[in-house]
Amino acid sequence: MRPFRPPSRQPYRSITPWTGFTPREKRRPQPLPRCPALACCRAKACIRAIDGLYCRRTHMSVDEAGSRARNGGPPREVWPTLPPGASFRQVEAYRIATDMLLAEAEAARERMTAKWKRGDLEPLYGRFDPRGVWMYPPERRYVEE
Repeated sequence: MRPFRPPSRQPYRSITPWTGFTPREKRRPQPLPRCPALACCRAKACIRAIDGLYCRRTHMSVDEAGSRARNGGPPREVWPTLPPGASFRQVEAYRIATDMLLAEAEAARERMTAKWKRGDLEPLYGRFDPRGVWMYPPERRYVEE
């Protein structure tokens, strides 16, 4: 297994801007009044950013977002799993379930793209452009309220 490498800070064009800058971006519903990282509070600068991109005041770590989902937050999609030594029928059922999940994800992406083309998402991402919209990393700025 390859080790995790933090994403690049370089802007890029995205045709699905509603998914965030990276798949690991987990925005908080409400920003915290102050940064939970003590090192940031001592330095008065955002130095403990998640993946080097996301301020802990405005974003959650992947672990925190997962525990929040387990403790009454919105449910996460669970991918089907195969038991060790699976039979042919189990493998076939796994393939069908996985295909259905992928089809649902593609349909959701197409619905969001259609909304963008209609202009419903224009205030968020601007006019629809088939080349996509420029995605910039979120601002990392220490704030003490």
